[in-house]
Amino acid sequence: EAKPPAVTRITPLNRADVESTLAVMEVLDQLAVKAGVPNLTDDMIAVMRSANDDLAQAIKANDIGAALAADDTLHGIILEAGANPLLKRLMHQVHPQIHRIYYRKFSSLRGWQDAIEHHDKLIALCATRDGEAAAEVSSQHRRFLGGLIGELFDIDESASDTS
Repeated sequence: EAKPPAVTRITPLNRADVESTLAVMEVLDQLAVKAGVPNLTDDMIAVMRSANDDLAQAIKANDIGAALAADDTLHGIILEAGANPLLKRLMHQVHPQIHRIYYRKFSSLRGWQDAIEHHDKLIALCATRDGEAAAEVSSQHRRFLGGLIGELFDIDESASDTS
């Protein structure tokens, strides 16, 4: 939150803002996957596989920064393949909020093992150039992560109620 020239501060995450941000990201991601998958090359898919291997290593090391970087690389390949400058700009505008949400809510990397399996499915569909199916798998995973984040809000709210 910024109020120039007076103050800039980090505001706490709230459920409504997080849910709104995740909903927008899911729709943008669907568009990116549908546009990008048909244009992927075998070399791009190989980079995606390598990024997923990097994600697995980051999870084992409990390194949230490396996990987010690997996830960004994998999804960034698809976004670049879509060659849609407006979509790219919109996703980059939402991206800092997504990182903040994931970093704050997944600092323990809870649920990220499922991300590796999700990416394996996504990459397999990308390899067949099935953009529609890949977009659906990606949306399902985004909703799954949203559910985990909702559970974490529930836990936080329960802890607040007992204090």
